Amino acid sequence: MRKYIQSLVILPLFVAPIFALAEDNNSATILQLQAQVTALQKQIEALRSTRANPALSAPGSSSGSASSAGNIGGLGGSVSAASINAAGAATSVAFDNSTANDDIAQLSNLRIQTISASSANEGIITAAYDFGVRCQKFSGKDAVSGVPVPCPLFNSQLYTIRVTSETQLFFRHRARAQLSDFAVGDRINVYGFMDRANLAIDALIVRNLDKPKQKSFIQLNNVEVVGLPAGGLPATLVVARKSPFPCFDYGTAGNSRATPLPCPLALESTSAQALPSSAEGSIAQHIAYKVMVSASTKIINRERVPMLLADISMGDKLNIYGTPTDSTGTIDALVIRDLSKPAETASRATIRAMAVNADLVCTQQDPGTSVGVLPCGLLYNATVRLYKNIALIAQRSTETGVAVFESVEPGLYTLEASAPGYQSEGSQSVVVEKGDYSVVLKLKTTASSSSTSAPTSTTAVNQ
Repeated sequence: MRKYIQSLVILPLFVAPIFALAEDNNSATILQLQAQVTALQKQIEALRSTRANPALSAPGSSSGSASSAGNIGGLGGSVSAASINAAGAATSVAFDNSTANDDIAQLSNLRIQTISASSANEGIITAAYDFGVRCQKFSGKDAVSGVPVPCPLFNSQLYTIRVTSETQLFFRHRARAQLSDFAVGDRINVYGFMDRANLAIDALIVRNLDKPKQKSFIQLNNVEVVGLPAGGLPATLVVARKSPFPCFDYGTAGNSRATPLPCPLALESTSAQALPSSAEGSIAQHIAYKVMVSASTKIINRERVPMLLADISMGDKLNIYGTPTDSTGTIDALVIRDLSKPAETASRATIRAMAVNADLVCTQQDPGTSVGVLPCGLLYNATVRLYKNIALIAQRSTETGVAVFESVEPGLYTLEASAPGYQSEGSQSVVVEKGDYSVVLKLKTTASSSSTSAPTSTTAVNQ
């Protein structure tokens, strides 16, 4: 392997023990420390000159910000740009049998991207950084614990891991496993020799954190609705993770304290076979999930008030608590919380509903107009109910002469009224946008078979 140049940022690992000896006021010790500091400063200057032209840049970043990639915290060396393709995967990584210049490292919480098996227990795994990844460097194979260090690659790049017949493969509970027990999307911990030149890993131990499968309770946070269900329950929502919010793990019983967790593997494809047509083309470059909604799924708004699945809109931001299924990118939802509802008050409306006795009519003569027939006889003991999609949203009394529904979201609503001794002549529908709306609801006395005048048609008036 190529000669390894000591990394600049490993300096803190040496500075700590140096200054731990500074309590010794012996002049010889002080001179010795000064000499060591001077030597380190010379090394820094030498390293700065070698890093003037970095070998690797992260996609979308400047060369200056990426100059330390692959050479961080004393773990790994610089990687040739030729060995990284546009997707961040190693195109050709050379493995050798020498470990003289390798680091002994452990990388935790990597996510498998590809597996290429050459035999039952030999092959190549590529794995990517995921939320919660941790890297440690060990002084030797017999070291009990390692030193935490920054991970050497950007999260857009892949680690290449060689599994041989000497590699020990384990399940989560540390029972022996085969390479065939590992699959794309599984989370793994890898311990082995990392080549300082190309960051290839000869694995000594690979542990599958996702096998055997166990029921887990997780929460997707701040995901955006990109596909709505076509019918009633059970139904499927499609959501996309467009922001770097982590997922939460609530344990196998669902009652553990929330801890950050790498989000489950997302949908494998954004094709029409994988997603409803409403989601096609809207989640490019984003991570999408199917959310299975059943009759037992609890749906609440931002204020934790129950709401309907039909009230969820495209673009709404959701928190989803549930259990991942065996199907890739699919979550069985137990609780869905719509963070976008209720909407801002400025975009809502107010509906004012009056209940009147349809057996009475009033005539009104205004200057310059003809006689008009209007309902009259306000009822002060009526109850008005507001429905949306046949679901009762709210109900109000007319004890002040009018039932007022405030902060109503845009949409189609139905209102109906009832009162002791009266029967409704029918409900009224109103399409609400912004502003104030007035609705007149007619009721007839149960003893009357007809009104003294034909009832007039009433509709909502946007004021």
